[in-house]
Order: sequence, then C-alpha cells, then structure tokens
Amino acid sequence: MAVPVDRDGDRLGLVVLNYKGDAIFKMMESEHAHSNDDVILLNQEGYYLKGFSYSVTFGFDIQGQEGRGFFKDHPLVWDRMKTSGTGKYESERGWVYYKEMQPIKTQVNPSSLRSWFILISIQQKEIKEELKHLILGLQIGNVILVPLFILLGWTLGDYQIKNKYYKLTLENQARVDALTGLFNRRYANELLQYNIDLISRQNGNLSLVYIDLNNLKFVNDTYGHEMGDLMIKSAAKAMMKSVRKTDVIGRMGGDEFMIVLPDCTISKLQEIMGRIERRFEEVGRAELGQSWSMSWGFSQWTKEDDTVTDLVDRADNAMYRHKKIFKEDPK
Repeated sequence: MAVPVDRDGDRLGLVVLNYKGDAIFKMMESEHAHSNDDVILLNQEGYYLKGFSYSVTFGFDIQGQEGRGFFKDHPLVWDRMKTSGTGKYESERGWVYYKEMQPIKTQVNPSSLRSWFILISIQQKEIKEELKHLILGLQIGNVILVPLFILLGWTLGDYQIKNKYYKLTLENQARVDALTGLFNRRYANELLQYNIDLISRQNGNLSLVYIDLNNLKFVNDTYGHEMGDLMIKSAAKAMMKSVRKTDVIGRMGGDEFMIVLPDCTISKLQEIMGRIERRFEEVGRAELGQSWSMSWGFSQWTKEDDTVTDLVDRADNAMYRHKKIFKEDPK
C-alpha cells in the first residue's frame, strides 16, 4: 500500500498492490473447464471483484460506476444467491453455477466473516459439444459436474464439498450399466424424457427402438453365462458402432435395449437397425458358427401429450410382435 504525493507533499490518492488477489484471478482464468468459460467473483454486497469484462471489475471504486454491480444487473438471481448460497441458473450466455465462499476465516471475530460468490458461466456451444460426447456413453459429469467440481474446489477447507464431490461421482457412475458401458434403464428413460421435451419445443421428430436378443437363454444354457455375457456385450458394441452421435442407447435389463433417435425418419431408422443386425450376426458366426439375431420394434413421437411410457409401450409391443414371428419361424 502506498500514498503518492505531489511536490508540495499533498496526498494524491491511494495505491494498493494486491499480489495475492492477482494470483487468485490468474488461477480462476487458467483452471476452468473450457477456454470460453466466464468466471466471475462478487463481494458480499454483489459488486464485481472480477466481472465478465475488465470494465466492471472493481467498478464500484471508480467514479461514475458506484452503482454498477451484479445485484443491479441481475436482481432476481442475486436474491436467490443470497438465500441458497449454492446453485445454478440459465442466462443468455448459457448455464451459470454459483457458490458462496469465505476467502478469509478468523477465530477473533467469527461474526465479521465476509462472504464472496464465485460464478462460472458455461456457454451454450460448449454445452452442445459436451452433450455429443455424453450421448456416446460418456458420463454426464463432463458437461455439468466437472465445471461444478472445479468451482466447489476453490472453497478452501470445506470438507462438506469434498463429500459432495464423491457423492455426485458415485451417482454419476450409477447411471452406467457395468456390463456394457451403456446407460442403465433409469437414466436412459431420463434422457428419453429430455429429448421429448426438446423436440416438443423445436417441433422436431423422435423415433424409439426397443430391442430383445433372440435365443439368449439357449446360449446361456448351452455354452455358459460367459458366452451369454459376450452376446449381450456384442449387441451393445454393434449398436454403439452403428448409431449417430445424437442417439442414446440404454440397456433396459437382461437382453433388452432401447435406442432413442432424435430427428430420425423411418427409412434412416431401418438403415441404422440393418447395420446393427449385420454386425451382431457377424460376431455370432465368428464365436459359435451361428448367426445371432434380435427382435425389435419402433415407435415415433406423434403429439405433445405423448409420454415416455406411451412411446416405450408402443415400441415394446411392436418388438414382441416381431419376437412372436421369430419363434414361429426362426429362419
């Protein structure tokens, strides 16, 4: 800290060099998950310690900008932040996550502790790019949880945050089927609902395929459950190699699978299923000298009141009709 003076010794102002604060800003700039993420730091009153631009950073100390602050730019969000402490909201920039933190802890006068708020804004284009990887089978934490964990990790000494990190990681792992690496039934249905909500807003279309492997019980009984597991994993790999990046695959239990295909015509759906069946047949011939096959049926989203249950039931019924035909004539 320094007080510059003129030649007559009159004070001109006050200069403060906050090198630790500068180190915090540099860390914030370098450690967020995406290069285009915006990181914001607010003081307890809602003023920008670090804003979207340098023009608002510490703007309340600049003459003429005393009233400029997050609390004024986003009054409703600021009220929610002061109440909840941790959460997220949607803005024109994308998703914004915030966390209240205490940069300095003292035992002298705990009531004098002052809180800061740290925020990370993830742009829409980054979200869309990450969702492509999500649909291929990566965990959804790459989209939401990783930036959030980085954000939470900046709160020093907060063991509750560490516990929450591990809890969310376990929940994330619980979304994936251990044998195939596909989404499990619960999470596949959640993604189906997400896609229904999305196309209903965009006036798009959606197809759903329900699949059941033929003769899995025979393979288990004849060749053992290891071969049966190989059959299930081979079907999953055939699906992953054949679908588009925007499609969602889930293992619904046993030898049943579901594929969600946004913006997919019937002819395109049949083309995709043809690739899946051919790849699955080839593995069966290579492993056991017999063509493995599957029964499947599909449904399409037709109206706004179509639910997850409606779509699944129609596809499931169509699949069982196909299954009945196969049992009557396996050829």
